[in-house]
Amino acid sequence: MSEGVKTSCPAVPPNRGMPAHRAVIFIDRAYWAPAVLVRAAMTVLEARHDVRLAAICLLKPNHYRKMLLRHGVRRAILGIGTLFKTAVRIRHDLPVPVDLNRCARRNRFRILLPPAGDVNHPEFVNSLRKEVRPTIGLSFYCSRKFGPDLLAVLGCAVNYHNGLLPGYRGLAATSWSVYEGKGETGFTFHRMNENIDEGPILFQGTVPVNPDSNIYDLELEKAIVAARSIPHLLDAIVRGDPGVPQEGNARYFSSKDVLAVTRISSPSLLSSLELAKRLRAFGSLELRIAGKWQRVTGVREVQGDCGGHSPLRFRTCDGVLMEAVGFMQLPWAVYRPVKWIRDRYRRSW
Repeated sequence: MSEGVKTSCPAVPPNRGMPAHRAVIFIDRAYWAPAVLVRAAMTVLEARHDVRLAAICLLKPNHYRKMLLRHGVRRAILGIGTLFKTAVRIRHDLPVPVDLNRCARRNRFRILLPPAGDVNHPEFVNSLRKEVRPTIGLSFYCSRKFGPDLLAVLGCAVNYHNGLLPGYRGLAATSWSVYEGKGETGFTFHRMNENIDEGPILFQGTVPVNPDSNIYDLELEKAIVAARSIPHLLDAIVRGDPGVPQEGNARYFSSKDVLAVTRISSPSLLSSLELAKRLRAFGSLELRIAGKWQRVTGVREVQGDCGGHSPLRFRTCDGVLMEAVGFMQLPWAVYRPVKWIRDRYRRSW
């Protein structure tokens, strides 16, 4: 999600010499759903003669081997959870991280790392203007706000937002659509203007939300569908399509809105159905149980007092005895050593 001043992208007729447009892609890192979009964009841009990929801007260094390690650990955790029949059922395989350094050498584009991950840093913006000279900026899951100077340099800035606009502006759009019980969830490619997620719409798409859908699958499914639309998106940008103004009921969800439903100081005040609804929609919750905050990805009903006393048990307002389980719904005995390793080596990962 990004914001900035209004920009325009005039149509430039393709020529047989230098490409008419130079594109820069902005991402936090090339993993998970962003990897799907980046791979598709690189493939499409490589095949075009009127637009060239000039650079990819990362907010964090692209440590490919470390990302591969994390990828392997997550796959292993899912495998363990499947063995215990407690893991979240993910239909899609986890996308492999993109080795951007290798791609940059092969396709001859630059890797940009702004100082301290600040894309609005004056030195970075000045370098972008003088050395890269972009005419198109594509934001795929870039968490930084784009300032007016950066957007002026880009000329035409388009953002991928993982929700249907204008009803799901802001954060966690996929989660909110699931939480509200919608039958579908969507995405939007839109031009950026001076307000967050309020620019004219270039392209929208949807995927169905089934009873067994989870946010991990839905996020990937939307990225896959969005990736297929990138050729049409670039066609619209090149021909100077101004987009369609947003219409309808506009809502914005902030980090405070997300915390209000995911950080629960008294889980005993909620019903078992409400807890399950929030977990399905947001993937994890912070619950204060027995005086300690616990990050959990699942709760299970305990029949009677079987299994003895557990500090992770609590009773909901509808009288159901529940027990929290850990990361990706692993049994707590398995999750504890995983959590210790993750916390111990968080900085190196």
